[in-house]
Amino acid sequence: MLPSDTENLWTISAGDLSIQFVSDENQRLLQRVFSGFQTEEAKGQPAFPGAGNGWVFEPAVDIIHADGNASLDLRVAGVEQAENLTCITLRDDQYELTLDIFFKALPQLKVIETWTQVSHQEASAIRIQALASASFDLGSDELYLTQFCGDWANEANMVEEKLTPGIKVLDSKLGVRAHQFRAPWVIVSKGTLKENEGIVLAGSLAWSGSYKFSFEKLPEGSTRVIAGINPFASTYVLEPGEIFETPKMVWAYGNRGVAEVSQNLHCYVRNNVLRDGQRLRNTLLNNWEATFFDFDEAKIVSLFQGAKDLGMELFLLDDGWFGEK
Repeated sequence: MLPSDTENLWTISAGDLSIQFVSDENQRLLQRVFSGFQTEEAKGQPAFPGAGNGWVFEPAVDIIHADGNASLDLRVAGVEQAENLTCITLRDDQYELTLDIFFKALPQLKVIETWTQVSHQEASAIRIQALASASFDLGSDELYLTQFCGDWANEANMVEEKLTPGIKVLDSKLGVRAHQFRAPWVIVSKGTLKENEGIVLAGSLAWSGSYKFSFEKLPEGSTRVIAGINPFASTYVLEPGEIFETPKMVWAYGNRGVAEVSQNLHCYVRNNVLRDGQRLRNTLLNNWEATFFDFDEAKIVSLFQGAKDLGMELFLLDDGWFGEK
């Protein structure tokens, strides 16, 4: 449906998490409300800013059209809401290009999945330079960012810092094992992070490749969050009629500290990610710390009885199974 004077406001709700979008007089999509954060309700900020049309900060989408033009002028073409799924469709004002923004709400867990799709009917292929899974304005509050970083044998160090004017980027360009130096999940809190109180938003990208999270505090004071695939060395050539879909960005919200968010994400993973997430798993013995590379069949078999006495039910043969070089 096309928004009219009375139908130009859409709300995404997942329990206490509520995000509100409107279209302006030119049918451009704006975001006004993000639960718990001090957003500008009266005016609103661009919901999914594109490169090449006056937006001079980090873009959520950057596309080169078939004719080489790099501008985007996306307008609301329709909004579909059915049960807990919302799709906001944007179309370029000058080109046969469509951007769909999806929101899937899980109200009991205060979780929202976000992802995007691009398709087109231009004369030939377009080049997708960047396409985020999520773009939000978190308003002008004093926000703190918590990340988890490190390296082998020193993983997941928890680091918290205040977001200040400018842009903070957390990313990986490894292509594979992208979590090696920093985890593809983050926490944004209103004030310093607390266990059982305070507004908390946690995000995780369901993607094993290179990723990029940017947190940009704009000159007027609001903080823009953009998350998804890392555009570095990742230009995608999209032929007419094809669809490019981003991985899902999972957001969990809480107003009672990080403990609430952590528990809800735990339930989300068990119920929506893991196969048979409610089933009890076998207790496993891994031989690595006991033998490293120095083992033969007799040494491996000698581990079994002790492991069984301790209640182990499954054995994993780690590095070394490939024999001598």
